[in-house]
Formats: sequence, C-alpha cells, structure tokens
Amino acid sequence: TIRSGEIQKNKVITIVSGIGSVNAMLACSRLISMGVDVIVNIGTCGARLGKNSVGRVIIPGEFYDGEFDLSAFGVEGKYPYGLNCKDYKGIKCYSFSHFVTEKIEDGEYIVDMEGYGIACMCDFYGIRFFPIKVVSDSSDNNAQEEFDKNLKSVMNGVFETFEKIIGSLSGTGLGVCN
Repeated sequence: TIRSGEIQKNKVITIVSGIGSVNAMLACSRLISMGVDVIVNIGTCGARLGKNSVGRVIIPGEFYDGEFDLSAFGVEGKYPYGLNCKDYKGIKCYSFSHFVTEKIEDGEYIVDMEGYGIACMCDFYGIRFFPIKVVSDSSDNNAQEEFDKNLKSVMNGVFETFEKIIGSLSGTGLGVCN
C-alpha cells in the first residue's frame, strides 16, 4: 500500500513493506524511485535493554546482519557487516529473518527483521536513513507472547515520536517504510 500526502509541510510517501529485509528493501527501492531523499523506518523490535523496556522508543545507530556468520571460513566473530548511521549515534540493531528469542551478545541491543536491509539500501544510494523502533518484547523465551499482547499499544509511541521529529527530517521528499 502506497500513500502520499503532506505532514508539517513535508511531502511524505508511505509504504507498508511487510515483514523482513527483502520486503523492506523492495519498499525502499520503490520509495527511492519516487524521488525521496530521506527514508524513515517505523516498526517494532525485540530488545535486551534491562527491565521494563517494552514500549520504549529506540533510535538505533548501528546495524548488523544477524544472519551473516563467516566463522566456517576462518573469519573471527559473527556479524562482520555493520553500518553506522552518519547523523547520530545509537544502540546496536541486529536484523534476522526469524523471530529472535536467544541472547545475541552481552550488553544492550535490539533485534528486528528490516533495519539492516534498509540501512544497506540507504547507504548504497546515499539516502538519509532515520529508524524509529519501539520495543514490543524482551527477545527471550516469552517474546512471542509479549509481541502478540503488546503490538497495538506500543505502536502509538512510535507514531508520536515520528510526529515530533518530522520537522527535523525535511528534504525534497520523505519516504516512510513500515
């Protein structure tokens, strides 16, 4: 679904990408072909951020392909491909093509299914990327139940954040991929 309009005097094109990096990258490609110069990704994420993080809005700044593991080829460590947002610093986001319930690393991070793919597209085409994620679950053994229970209620915080920051994202065209 593609819609266009204006929000706070900004031309905005929105597209519902669906779940996963491939769908998100296709949506980005479509937005880029329509002339946007900023892409905003609005969506949910799992998180390892300590207690009571459900509902928290996160702006991640580092993106990693969670599926990539070259250890069989002698490359040390998982997730060798990472991208940093140029405009801001933020928490790590690992993107997987499956629902994540296992611990990825020590420390704080989020997991999603689209962020790395969108970051790659934006990096390749020189498009500004602004991710807005809301924590829907704790990315552990209870993640699926938490996600199902929290989805509708947590999305309100994401859209409120988007409305607050849209003025700072102005350009010739703003693409919203969610």
